[in-house]
Amino acid sequence: MNPYIELGITPAATFVELKKAYRRAVLQYHPDSAAGHGDPEKFNSVIQAYRVLKNKYEKKTFSGPQARFSNRKPQSSSTSGHGITVDATTAQMPLHVLIHNLENSDNRFVQMIAIKAIALKRSTEATHYLVRLLNQLDTQTQCYVIQTIEQLKLYQACPLLLSWVLSKDPDVSLQTIKSLEAMSPTNRRQIIQKLKSTHEKYWEAFVSPFQDAFRRINSRQKKVLGDILLNESRISKEQLEIALLLQKRHALLLGEILQKLNYISITEVQKALLTQKHSVK
Repeated sequence: MNPYIELGITPAATFVELKKAYRRAVLQYHPDSAAGHGDPEKFNSVIQAYRVLKNKYEKKTFSGPQARFSNRKPQSSSTSGHGITVDATTAQMPLHVLIHNLENSDNRFVQMIAIKAIALKRSTEATHYLVRLLNQLDTQTQCYVIQTIEQLKLYQACPLLLSWVLSKDPDVSLQTIKSLEAMSPTNRRQIIQKLKSTHEKYWEAFVSPFQDAFRRINSRQKKVLGDILLNESRISKEQLEIALLLQKRHALLLGEILQKLNYISITEVQKALLTQKHSVK
């Protein structure tokens, strides 16, 4: 197989020209495409050809983890954020092409650009796909997807994200809560309800090695640190309730949870702990 012939380009083609040729071929030969004649065999050949030439281009042109998906220039704030920028050509790619690029690339930067481009579609199909995708990702990428949904204000994802409040990974659980609250403070009641739905016996067994020690510490924090912060109007009752419910799931201290949820700053934590220390005496 000659990859250049498969895509109809010459070895002198730029990466932008390679991408355009790939997009045209995908639209023409994709089995479900209405833009041309569906040809699964030819479609697979096109995919393989693009993968070969893309890897060849990247090895020749780049020495660091930069600009994988395209030669791109910064766009408006609507297409950039979290260090990732999506160019106009990539943003216009059909959803199924973006999904293919995401699922068939082992390049993290390419994956992040594809995730951002899919989110920019803002469609129900794209949003549902991203939430389903969370089950297949590592913690860092899960948090990136959730942050992207928050950044682009994909409100239709809120009900779908609620289940991730119960993630076994504290980082994912905390990021989900932060993003849901950022999109709408009214989500707090639903977050509390979801956390209360936890099967306590299961989670007590999960954190049993730490349970006794943390129960003593958390009990004191609930009575002292929580009261201090409430009295000083640093946090709301709902925020404190969310933090306390999270303690039943994860072996984290109250101050740590409040800080990670961006309810209070590290300075406020330190001041409250100092006040708590004096109160205990």
